[in-house]
Amino acid sequence: MIGLDFKVSKANFFDSDKIRNQLESKERRALSRVGSYIRRRMRSKIRKRRRPSKPGQPPSAHTTGFASLRTILFAYDQQQHSVVVGPVLLNKRQSLIEPVDGTVPGTLEIGGTIRIPEESYDGSTWYAITRRSRPSSRKKKRIRTARVEPRPFSGVSLEEEVEAGTIPTEWHGILN
Repeated sequence: MIGLDFKVSKANFFDSDKIRNQLESKERRALSRVGSYIRRRMRSKIRKRRRPSKPGQPPSAHTTGFASLRTILFAYDQQQHSVVVGPVLLNKRQSLIEPVDGTVPGTLEIGGTIRIPEESYDGSTWYAITRRSRPSSRKKKRIRTARVEPRPFSGVSLEEEVEAGTIPTEWHGILN
């Protein structure tokens, strides 16, 4: 038999408020660090350049500003006791159609199809419709579907952080 007083054992049990608050704050701190490590690795993989990346390589960022593929955020999920890391939602475009069925980063990660609205004056040369395009009733319009090969960057970043050992080290001494 273990010689513990009931009051001492009750005060140090896992569902006491003191222990629970201490675990939650240390867990939040550790998960915040993990999220920042993965975010930094993801951002370093996405290069800003004019040409597209090759299939199998991380995608290229072609724009700057807040709504860019390099805008990656992380947040602590209190219900799941986990951290969520990923690019901002880039699935809307101010044009005729929704360009992808899911989100742009999701389509780049696993591959898929994208719909490109195009216009033409003569029917032989087609141009992508941009926000700067002026509407005209003389232009012919069509929607072309293009296949996007996978360009993974988020899953690879998580695997590299685990291999580097930065994620498990955050959990050492969390109960101290």
